Amino acid sequence: MNNCSVVCVGRVLLRVRLLYYLKQEVIGAQEEKVFLGKHYSEIDLPTPTHDGEVPVAWWDEDADKSLLIGTHKHGQCPGLRREAWF
Repeated sequence: MNNCSVVCVGRVLLRVRLLYYLKQEVIGAQEEKVFLGKHYSEIDLPTPTHDGEVPVAWWDEDADKSLLIGTHKHGQCPGLRREAWF
């Protein structure tokens, strides 16, 4: 296996681990609501905390929640962009 393959495999494994954590620890019992297409305001998730500055001035808790839900549901950006609420 060359160096590129090892790095690529490592990135894939990290992504899988993060998606698993998102499902188990953040979304949890709310998963059914996510896949039923409920509005983000109807899905009860823990409030994320910020370690630093928000990405843009308008970013708020609703944006955090929507990003977590969309990432869990789609796993990548192209699917998120197709959501009507995004």
